[in-house]
Amino acid sequence: MVLRKINSSYTFQQFNSEINELYDYLRSEKYKDEEIKKIFAPLTAKVKKSNAFTYIFVSILVLLVSVYFLTYFDFIYWHVSAIARIALIKVLPYFDWRYLKNKQCLIEKLAPSTPSLLFNCDLCENIRNIHVYEDIDEDTLIQRYLELDVPLILTKGLEEWPKHSNFIDDVVKEDAFYYSYPCRLSTSIHRGSSMAGQLLEKVKSFDEFFLHFQNCDLEAMRVFRRFTYRPKFLPPTYSPVLYNWLVWNKDYNTTNYKPIDLVERVSIFSQLFGWSYVRLTPRLNCKDVCPELNIALSGGESLVFTNLWDLEYRPKEVGENMAVILETKD
Repeated sequence: MVLRKINSSYTFQQFNSEINELYDYLRSEKYKDEEIKKIFAPLTAKVKKSNAFTYIFVSILVLLVSVYFLTYFDFIYWHVSAIARIALIKVLPYFDWRYLKNKQCLIEKLAPSTPSLLFNCDLCENIRNIHVYEDIDEDTLIQRYLELDVPLILTKGLEEWPKHSNFIDDVVKEDAFYYSYPCRLSTSIHRGSSMAGQLLEKVKSFDEFFLHFQNCDLEAMRVFRRFTYRPKFLPPTYSPVLYNWLVWNKDYNTTNYKPIDLVERVSIFSQLFGWSYVRLTPRLNCKDVCPELNIALSGGESLVFTNLWDLEYRPKEVGENMAVILETKD
């Protein structure tokens, strides 16, 4: 057998032919199969390794393509979106990525010599009180408050919203809500996860409790919106409400504030009935520049604020209190 020098025109067919010639030669020389396998072991190992890599690569590619096309279905898209949202919120204690939502580019064109401010703290450093309106026109709301990250309170706009917790019975009757699993659940009456319907039914057996959670399932959000729909004062230029939260407590006496992890650009804390003590804390670079704001909200009032502020609330010590939080973006 003659081995030729490999040149640039060497083809796979030539290589395959020479491998077969080598195999035939070994058989003609009375080599056993085990000995032939040992001779070809370095070559077959490379082939197996290459095949394994190709299989893994193709499998991952098929999975990603499948997920991409499945997200064209609303039902699957919303579940994938909810899972991704939960994962991002879990990361918040380690990396506060929320300021990136409003950036056009994640990587700056030119790296500045000193870190740039994430928020313009000039907008909030002199806030000492919250302006209160019965009603406000769209231009004033946007230009004087939302665009400048200044919170405000509106005392009207919830007249057609529920005034008592009895509406929860109608919400729970809807299977789409009952069998949904809420996100960001925090409560004194349950440990672990639970279906929303079971959780709200369990509330009835407690005289003192608190709970809040986010509706992140698409159908559950739609059911809840029928009772707490888009407020009239929210400008139509803003996106529809993306996520809604239920905040409910009764005779729960605590000095601790409960944090709510909001993500979207604009949030509305609407008090259906009772009272809530709300605390707005400036975020990131404005934390030591702008003041902390403490507000008492009564039934029918709404606090509108932007993502410059972190939200915490404390239940009123006496009586039953309920609020709904809506998240939207510009």
